[in-house]
Amino acid sequence: MVLETMSHIFRKLKRKKSADKANENGYVAPKPARRWERRKRREEKMDREKKEHITQTKISPWLQLCGDPRERQAMALYSLSGDEKSGELDVEQGDHLTIESINRSDLWLEVCNDRTNKLGYLPRNFITEETGIDDVLDAWFDVDRRNSEYKLLMADHPSGTYLLRPSSNPFRVALSVLSVIGSKRTVKHFMIKYNRTTNSYYISPKRTFNNLKDLLDHYKKSELSDPLPRYPPTIQSRHFWIPASQLDLKAHLSKGGRFGSVYRGIFRVSTQKAVVIKKLSAIQNTDLIIKCARDCHKLQNHALVQFLGLSVTSPAEAYLLVWEYMPGGNLKDYLVNNHSDIEYSKLQHWLHQVLDGMDYIESAEYFHGELKAENVFLSHDLCVKLGNFGFNGHFGRSIDLTPGKIFNSVIFTSSLS
Repeated sequence: MVLETMSHIFRKLKRKKSADKANENGYVAPKPARRWERRKRREEKMDREKKEHITQTKISPWLQLCGDPRERQAMALYSLSGDEKSGELDVEQGDHLTIESINRSDLWLEVCNDRTNKLGYLPRNFITEETGIDDVLDAWFDVDRRNSEYKLLMADHPSGTYLLRPSSNPFRVALSVLSVIGSKRTVKHFMIKYNRTTNSYYISPKRTFNNLKDLLDHYKKSELSDPLPRYPPTIQSRHFWIPASQLDLKAHLSKGGRFGSVYRGIFRVSTQKAVVIKKLSAIQNTDLIIKCARDCHKLQNHALVQFLGLSVTSPAEAYLLVWEYMPGGNLKDYLVNNHSDIEYSKLQHWLHQVLDGMDYIESAEYFHGELKAENVFLSHDLCVKLGNFGFNGHFGRSIDLTPGKIFNSVIFTSSLS
């Protein structure tokens, strides 16, 4: 008992001595915190560290990049032969570019090709602003973590298939690798760090590499196989109206419904691209068609079938809706034909992609009008996209949009489907 009392006295004297010494410099030591006060201080410290981390990794780099809003370095992901008459630019894969456009959200950006020193327009989805990936362009995808998992898991790719993508940290690159063990398919993500002092890349600091290609070549000896196949994205038309001379109708796909006929065709814009051309039946309210088409032309998202533009045929004055071609067909037919081979995890990924599309449509203050499996389409890598949005067949009459009417209409449409 005496020892405990003496130790308490010594601790108190030592605390008082340190407090007196600190007071000489104008510093007042905080009182010993109770348990709930220590917890509160820890939480406040964590909040400060989190804010500092966001400032250092997100806000500060963003402000640095926005320091000169008219110029930014970029690189061509794909080769493209542009139409010089319309101001488009010729580029080859890997060309270094300088972005001149002020508005980075435009579908086409004004850029300067550093190789040819020519100025012109390029589709935004044909370029990347990531630096240091010259020798690994074939493996680069401008996608986030979740979309990288969609691309790797949807099709039957072998184990070791990989892709490189941007990281949440602007000074790092992420490596996503498909792992197949028996029937279990998972995607593993690795952070590739860059050391500015030694100008080297590494996953583990024990082994560094001069560039990303050397890093990938090293891990190909054990874990990696081939990069995920990459396909050029759909080129959005620069202008809303598409001349009928740029469209070739090839194969007749279907007839009837709110579209008079549906064709698979070719859209000759920069490159010949397969498209779906939907010819509208006789419609009285043409102003509403044009308004819906203009609104759809502004929407661009990885989970939406791209609406490319509107055209009018000269003799019959029929309206042609030009859409991105989806080689996998619609989701309803795929489910009917492959219902025994579809894994539950794949259904979950499809559901998330549909939700991503609907979330984007809502954020753009737009609507779909007829969401069902027949209006969900599959791409070449078996990722799903929402199609036929906006043109819901009500061009010739007004619609009651009160909440009760909307609910009854949805229930009625679902029962018919």
